[in-house]
Amino acid sequence: MKRLILMLLLVTTMVMAGFDEEEFDETQFHSGVKVGLTMANITGDDAKDNENFSLDFNFGFEIGAFTIYHINNQMTLTPEILFTQKGYTVSPKGYASDINYSLNYIQLPVLLGFKTAPGLKLYGGGYISYFTSAWVSSSDATSSQESDAEKELEKDTSDFDMGIVVGATFKGTDNLIFDFRYERGFTTLDKDGDADAFNHSFNLSVGWLY
Repeated sequence: MKRLILMLLLVTTMVMAGFDEEEFDETQFHSGVKVGLTMANITGDDAKDNENFSLDFNFGFEIGAFTIYHINNQMTLTPEILFTQKGYTVSPKGYASDINYSLNYIQLPVLLGFKTAPGLKLYGGGYISYFTSAWVSSSDATSSQESDAEKELEKDTSDFDMGIVVGATFKGTDNLIFDFRYERGFTTLDKDGDADAFNHSFNLSVGWLY
């Protein structure tokens, strides 16, 4: 599985590097870069509030590149390669401060888009991602405690995640693209696969076509 991910990332990167920087033409490939914010949490039977704590959204960021291929005047195919942050925030009930858990992924979405109005496109697709690292932060914890929590989280988190993506893009002036999407994972977060807990997030980003 890891070899498959690396091969897909390599092929996507090579394809992106080979595009002509010609004037925009909907019969051709063209590419771009994007940066945005993520608002992530986890969902599932084992990801529910209880008498000791509640789960809240964790804010992060994403950055990456994409290509767009116009299948015809109405449909597009868009592969992306992203560094994206997911995760969740634990809010203990009492006086303890929140604990932010950030899960960092290299992600490869592939999206099929449909034009619904001038400049507006709705899309859906899937993604596969590789877990790279974790960040844990809390105002009540020392740096050593945060480091220990990060190592424990990295040890227990599944190496791969797969899921679906739905969203919309709007093409503005100067080749700017505004993107809003929802992502839902279908791979359990824990490495053993015992916990019923999955990633889900809302992402808002700005892209630039070149």
